[in-house]
Amino acid sequence: MAGWLLKAWSKPAVRKGMIAAGAAFLVYTLFGFFALPPILKSVLSRNLSETLHRRVELREIRVNPLALSISVRGFTILERDAPGTWVSVEEIFANLQIASVIRGGAVLSEVRLSRPYVNIVRHPDGSYNFTDLMDDSKKRQKDRSSPVKYSFNNIQVIDGSIDFDDRPKNTNHEIRGIQVGIPFLSNLRYHVDRYVQPSFSAVVNGKQISIQGKTKPFSESMETTFDLNISDLDIPHYLEYVPVQRDYEIPSAFLDVKAVLSFRQYKDKPPTLSAEGDVVLREVRVSGKDKSPMVHLPMVKAAISPSDLIARDFHLASLEVRDPEIDASIDINRKLNLLSLLPEKQKDNNVEKKGEEVLPKEEPGAKEPKFTVDSIRLTGGKVRFSDASLGSPFKTALGELRVDVDNVSTETGKKADALVSFSTEAGNVELKGNL
Repeated sequence: MAGWLLKAWSKPAVRKGMIAAGAAFLVYTLFGFFALPPILKSVLSRNLSETLHRRVELREIRVNPLALSISVRGFTILERDAPGTWVSVEEIFANLQIASVIRGGAVLSEVRLSRPYVNIVRHPDGSYNFTDLMDDSKKRQKDRSSPVKYSFNNIQVIDGSIDFDDRPKNTNHEIRGIQVGIPFLSNLRYHVDRYVQPSFSAVVNGKQISIQGKTKPFSESMETTFDLNISDLDIPHYLEYVPVQRDYEIPSAFLDVKAVLSFRQYKDKPPTLSAEGDVVLREVRVSGKDKSPMVHLPMVKAAISPSDLIARDFHLASLEVRDPEIDASIDINRKLNLLSLLPEKQKDNNVEKKGEEVLPKEEPGAKEPKFTVDSIRLTGGKVRFSDASLGSPFKTALGELRVDVDNVSTETGKKADALVSFSTEAGNVELKGNL
């Protein structure tokens, strides 16, 4: 080996190439260790401050060009229009993969946040101390031609804290000791050699909460399962903390969940996340801002068959709806009240511009979600309709509404068998056919 090196070194072209490679490697190493950190510190502080409209401080940045890792220490974002800290992290560690170049997106084999802290404030008008950032994010998404590609693996949150100042209710909430393990968050198909075990634990207002997955360490897939059990979750109590404006009210809704989440991580296949179990919604009431009734769902039960959440393949064994009541009305301005239930984006798509065809933007190569429902059963339904846009008010109602649909699927060419029956003032109506 030594003789071969000496022989190669004796050739001028090889000798010059080896010297050049060594010099390039030395420059790359010295630049990464010593020059890049202060440059990143200056650029990140300035750009993040401008983007977030808040002062951003970084105490120290360390870069290891050989391991392709970066450590940001003492990361702090101050409040915009108030004293104090909004977000801080003692250390943000990330390990970049060479695959980022090939995949055309950021691929991180590890992301670790040590002692992160977030201060959330809800103002009397219902807005939050980060509402402006959400508005900016929506604008950037509209201007962006394609989504950013990424694969973040082995995400860990260590000893996190959250303070929530609910000023309308004059209440403070504290979450301490947050420990999180997330195997991956990705829109790229990429596999790393190992994954952290999914987990979550925290102390919420003095109460310990812990969710730990069960792993089969000797199976080829390293399958991890979660048993998810939720009973009598008061949805409206938590909806008021969601920073999204709605044109309707949900005064009542309860959620029961009994399901199993399974995470599999094959060596030669992309990770999968599947779910199966039962989800029940009870006493869901939706009303307008003027308290007028819109929807009442006494019971909705979905039986989930094994569904691949990552592949967006959703399968329901059954969907059961009992005794629903719908109050549809058109006001004097010819506006249907039920349209307020649609998301803002969907509302925009429903408005057609004259002479233009409105088409949703799709990511090139993106796989469409697949929905399959073996059976849908709706019984005892009532629909009340009123129209105030005419010269004289018009009212009518449908009773004993029944809907039976089998083998529903979004796959092209699939047809479902359907039966719809209801009673009107003129008599009973029954319709059968294929969808």
